[in-house]
Amino acid sequence: TSIMPRKRKSSYANTPHAQRMRLRRQSESCDAREERLSRQRQRQTESRQNETLGEHQERQEQDRFRHIVARRNESEEERQQRLIADRNRYQNLRQREIQNAKRSALLYDKNDPCNKAAIGEMTKLCQCGAKKFTGESLGMCCGNGKVTLDQFPPLPQLFEELFTGESQFSKHFLSRLREYNSLFAMTSFGHKDASVQGWNPSVRIQGQIYHQLGSLMPPEDRRARYIQVYFLDTLEDQLRARGEHQNLNADILERITAWLNENNHYEGAKDCARASTARKHK
Repeated sequence: TSIMPRKRKSSYANTPHAQRMRLRRQSESCDAREERLSRQRQRQTESRQNETLGEHQERQEQDRFRHIVARRNESEEERQQRLIADRNRYQNLRQREIQNAKRSALLYDKNDPCNKAAIGEMTKLCQCGAKKFTGESLGMCCGNGKVTLDQFPPLPQLFEELFTGESQFSKHFLSRLREYNSLFAMTSFGHKDASVQGWNPSVRIQGQIYHQLGSLMPPEDRRARYIQVYFLDTLEDQLRARGEHQNLNADILERITAWLNENNHYEGAKDCARASTARKHK
């Protein structure tokens, strides 16, 4: 098997014209260099667009063969330099992708339905075991291995039973998990609406999102909502405030509400809120 030798330098490199070109490039400004490289890339693009399928395949095969031969013939020092250069190129590429993603989010146009800023799907697995978006940087999550957190404690028996998905009781809970979660939420979701006119199947948000936390006790003419439900006196009152969802299981609602009351560390806050309300009514 014949091995193609390294690509030799042309004899043109030692001609007076080549020497003048090297001197000219050494003294050219950054703008002039960038303009020259841009013209060179344009010429290369046009040349590759005009080549036939056979010429394209032949050029790729020659490039692959040259790379194989070059890597076989390189010394250990050259190999280390090439690996360092490859890593630097990859890191620079990742930084450009992150910066472009940030700029695309800042330049988001709410009137353009096709404008979007994305960081990929959550398919990347961090070294700590957490799932990440493909566009997230290495420093996200655990700081690239610098932060180590303790494992979560085991779930209480009630929630262990609800999240297993084995019984019909649990399957119903998981199928309507978002409704149960919203029903026990302490705050509401606030944002500036950026929706457009016409059919709009998605929620569009402009600016920063925030949590709305109202008064601890509801006005007399309104029912308790969100965190206000937790300050009602009895379990029956709390269940009645949450009983507007007909598709949810009453037994699950009662068990979760009872568990939250039994594990509430802020009973003093409830007493203070009731006392404050009583003073206002006097």
